[in-house]
Amino acid sequence: MYTFEDGVFHKTPKRKSSGWGMWTFVGILALLFVYRSTRPQMRLRPDPPASFYGHNANWTQEERQHQRSEAQAYWRVAVRRIQTDYAPKRL
Repeated sequence: MYTFEDGVFHKTPKRKSSGWGMWTFVGILALLFVYRSTRPQMRLRPDPPASFYGHNANWTQEERQHQRSEAQAYWRVAVRRIQTDYAPKRL
């Protein structure tokens, strides 16, 4: 039976929260901050790697020198233009 005192003096027990929801939220925010603050960067070395040059046993010394200078010219273009054009952009 419901009485007036039951409605006035009725206390609902408080639920104990462990706080894991708040810590999960804080952790997600921290991970999101770290992810957005760091960006991978790839830098090309000023000199091309040895495997960048083509080698053919039938080439003369002049042909090898020409191929080497041509490969170095391509590499300089890659370092100056392509690396800066395709660098990761900051948001």
